[in-house]
Amino acid sequence: MLDALSACSDILTEYGGHELAAGLTIRRDMLEEFSERINRYASEKLCGEEVIQPIEADATVTAADINLRQAEELYALEPFGLQNSVPLFLLRGAVIVDVHPLSGGKHIKLRIRHSSSDKIFNAVYFGMRYSEFQFRVGDSCDIMFTLEANEYRGVCEAKMFVKKMRYSADIKGEAELQAVYYNAATTHGNRDDLPLSAVPNLLQFRTLFRVLKRELGDEKKRLSLSYLQRQVRDNGSDGDITLCAMHIIFDVLLEFKLAECSFISGGDVVEVKLLPFTGKVNLDKSSLLIRIKENHRLY
Repeated sequence: MLDALSACSDILTEYGGHELAAGLTIRRDMLEEFSERINRYASEKLCGEEVIQPIEADATVTAADINLRQAEELYALEPFGLQNSVPLFLLRGAVIVDVHPLSGGKHIKLRIRHSSSDKIFNAVYFGMRYSEFQFRVGDSCDIMFTLEANEYRGVCEAKMFVKKMRYSADIKGEAELQAVYYNAATTHGNRDDLPLSAVPNLLQFRTLFRVLKRELGDEKKRLSLSYLQRQVRDNGSDGDITLCAMHIIFDVLLEFKLAECSFISGGDVVEVKLLPFTGKVNLDKSSLLIRIKENHRLY
């Protein structure tokens, strides 16, 4: 970080720091130039491996290991810092019981359980927006977390503070299957076993579009597909909508120039903005939907 500031030293009043932290003083009229130059320096000097560092757990634990006694014993390892980081634990196969937004959706509160125990564990995922959270109730996940003794209203318990999450193998398999269906549906080949659920129906189109209008307004936002699945299900759609069907809906929105959208985080999150339009849209005129129905004999 200090090297980056040194490269901009001619427009800084003063600066200092080291590889992990830095501070500076700058005139207000130099802010725009500083922003441009510091970002250019970063793009030239940093590669992907330096920007995204892997996180490794210190230990894989079971549900029996998550308890107040274990959380309190961790305090014996303090003080924590650069040379003595807070222990990270990995719990495989955790099942999400509840998901609730905190602080207006800026953070998430979770309740989870594990197949090896009937106990419900409380967890907090700071910095994960509710609208971008890609998992839903019932999903099986691997969770990387820190453990702390937390007291609230006179009750002390072990609380998990989530750092990373990923789908367990069985859920990942379903997501990969949906990707196979989407690839088959949107290419020129044909697939006799393409399920009807892979192609969205009119009600799902209407419901998802209403949800997007409510969530986005005139803004561009990032929304997880799992979050949108929940919203579609809870706002009038007949049952769940598949990931394949949702991807196709966004393709049709692009086709009719009803939205700008792109998928990130491996396709689990969509960055989308609705575009102004007038009149009605006739989905029967969609070249994509026509091709899908003809190629896969879905009538």
